Amino acid sequence: MGRIDRDKCVVDVYEVQPFVNEDHKGVVLRWESNIGFGEYTLYFEDGEWHGDSECMDSTEDKWFIRKLLNNFIEKLKVD
Repeated sequence: MGRIDRDKCVVDVYEVQPFVNEDHKGVVLRWESNIGFGEYTLYFEDGEWHGDSECMDSTEDKWFIRKLLNNFIEKLKVD
């Protein structure tokens, strides 16, 4: 896969699922997009939040999680 044109990347978070297992607590964001689909896992470990982005982000460049969270926020109905 070539370099992703970030301006043309359109994402849809279609499921948010919390989880607890023997190692972590967190949440999985399931997404689909014009560039594919996947899961972004956020989990708490050693007093810090971590993200497993399936190589979409890095600690220095968090563009994809911003896109996912913005999509989730826009779809959120606030009561």
